[in-house]
Amino acid sequence: MKTGLYGGSFSPVHNGHINNALDFYDECGLDRLYIVPSFLPPHKAAITEVTPADRLNMLIGSFYEAKGKRNIIVSDYEIRRMEKSYTYYTLKYFKSLYPDDDFFFLCGTDMLLTLESWYRFEDLFAMCRFAHNIRRIEPHVKEKVEAQKRHLKEAYGVGIVDLHMPPIDVSSTEIRERLAQRQDISHLVPPAACRFIRERNLYGFSEKE
Repeated sequence: MKTGLYGGSFSPVHNGHINNALDFYDECGLDRLYIVPSFLPPHKAAITEVTPADRLNMLIGSFYEAKGKRNIIVSDYEIRRMEKSYTYYTLKYFKSLYPDDDFFFLCGTDMLLTLESWYRFEDLFAMCRFAHNIRRIEPHVKEKVEAQKRHLKEAYGVGIVDLHMPPIDVSSTEIRERLAQRQDISHLVPPAACRFIRERNLYGFSEKE
């Protein structure tokens, strides 16, 4: 069996996240995929705009509507721990649930280039295979990515799984900025998340003048 993990702050979840997850599931032929929102990412500033429960609920509603027949589960594991979200502990937990599964972890370009700075990174290499979307690489970054992949292979015997997902020009930062300016986000965010944001006036959004 193949189990995938896709972590992040998802603040808020957007259509790029959804499409990433669906393509990751399909390209790797996963049997199950866990979406794992972080409580506090170790490499990012604290998330202050919304509560962890808000981010979790937006994900649950969005993937319920989008997953189709795929076995995609939103996990509250890292949020329940209420600590910095180190991938080592997350992988260790899911490996304990499925000790015989092959694990795949979806990582972005920034993650790939800094893997050796991660907590217990060599243990991570033994626990999972990292998957990276080569179609999202900017031309000036591609050389760095290819050099990093060669280095990881030579130094640790680690092969990165190349994915070919279409690029999506959207970010959570852009969405938060649009919300603060009361601009439309309905074309960027899943319907469930959009409803949740409007109902709870998240990220500074308000329909009042």
